[in-house]
Amino acid sequence: MRKFISLLSGGLDSSIAAYLMIKRGFIPVFLSFLTSDDANHSMKNKVIDLVKLLSKYTNNELKIYIINHDNNLEAFKQFCDRKLTCVLCKRLMLRTAKCLGSLENTKIHL
Repeated sequence: MRKFISLLSGGLDSSIAAYLMIKRGFIPVFLSFLTSDDANHSMKNKVIDLVKLLSKYTNNELKIYIINHDNNLEAFKQFCDRKLTCVLCKRLMLRTAKCLGSLENTKIHL
């Protein structure tokens, strides 16, 4: 079983990348970072709907981990130079994906 961690944003790029990996026989484990600013959980619902759509292309059960990103963003704003917010945010996401990959016994992160 070839599993990989897929950072799912709700946009086209991450969804298409996951689809292409599924078509090559890989099994995605989805990871999404959301904030409470997402009105009425619309982004959470969008991510869940994308996973349901992608599940049509595999016989395997797909997992999704959704992480509340509010505290992380607040810490970046409070303790770090504002110019570094995007870099620190991406770094945190990749480190989290790496940890999740260890838990899920996978070595591939998208």
